[in-house]
This record gives sequence, C-alpha cells and structure tokens, in this order.
Amino acid sequence: APPNHPPNPKNPENKGSLTTMIRFFFMINKQGTTRISRFYSSQLDSAKKRQLEREVFAAVVARERSMSNIIDHEEYTVVYHRYVGLYVVVGIDPTDNELLAHETIHLFVEILDQYFGTVREIDVIYHFSVCYAILDEFILAGHVQDANKDLILLRLKQMPQLGTGKR
Repeated sequence: APPNHPPNPKNPENKGSLTTMIRFFFMINKQGTTRISRFYSSQLDSAKKRQLEREVFAAVVARERSMSNIIDHEEYTVVYHRYVGLYVVVGIDPTDNELLAHETIHLFVEILDQYFGTVREIDVIYHFSVCYAILDEFILAGHVQDANKDLILLRLKQMPQLGTGKR
C-alpha cells in the first residue's frame, strides 16, 4: 500500500485503497428488463447472475422514494439511483464506500447524457454497445480507473466505431 494511504480499519483486505470494488453494475428499466449488466467477479454462474439481477431489482423497486438508496443484499451492499424510467444499480462489498459507488453511478449517467444529449432508455436499447464501451472506459476489473468525464468523452469520440453519439 502507498505510504500516504492508511489502511481502512473496516476492511483489512483493502489495505490503504481509496477505491471501491464494484462487484456488479446494472441498468434496469422500471418493468424489470435489464438493459446493462456487467459483473466484475467470476464467482457466479450465469443462472445465479440472472437470479441476482431479479432479486436486486425486486428489492430496489419495492422501496419508497423517501428511503435511502442503499440496501444490504446477501453479501453485497447495493447502491442505486433512479433516473426517470431506469434504475442504475451498483453492488459493492459491505465494507466499501457507498458514496463512491453513488458517484460512480452519477458519473456514468452524466457521460451518457453528454454523449447522447440527454440519454433515454431507447438510446440504451439501440446503442447498448456504446453504453458498454462507456462503462468499460472508466471501470476496469471493478475499480474506477478514470473519473475525468471530459477525457472519457474525448476517448469515446476517437473510437471510429462509436461515432459522435448525438441524435
């Protein structure tokens, strides 16, 4: 661990790290259809992944808007935010920083908004590969690698297969 980062007493495995380990990242519409699904842990087979998506969605959609956007679900802490008709959900370890997970959600949606010019579910449906490219551009192996929105957008525009993104 770098000498200037003290170990986190809540998480002895996370020795001095100031990042949050993301275990999964979902974007689910209010009917329960998963639009984006990325797992950063190979511990689950595909049937368990689908079951986890369903369980997390059921837990998130059952909550009142006035309640916290943080849920403890099995061995994960689930952080979510609802944007119009889409829930963006991140699963992290229980000892990790929920605020960083929430900021990751917000950064992803801000990048989508700037790329598409106000993102809508239809953009995610028809341009899912762009959404995955955006997600992969700043999250690597479950850790946020780059939080510079302008730099991420510049790199995306330099990818010829993605285009400009504006409608």
